Amino acid sequence: MKPGDRMTFTLMADGTVIMRVKTKNIMELAGMLHKKGRKAVPLDKMSP
Repeated sequence: MKPGDRMTFTLMADGTVIMRVKTKNIMELAGMLHKKGRKAVPLDKMSP
């Protein structure tokens, strides 16, 4: 973590609190899972 990082807190049913540091925005994640030459998989073919 560094000064200025954003954090989120999630309260779980058992009373546990999960803290996450948000270091990326959604635009930085675009294309992260794409690999050259790999075909796209339709949603209905993905495992639940």
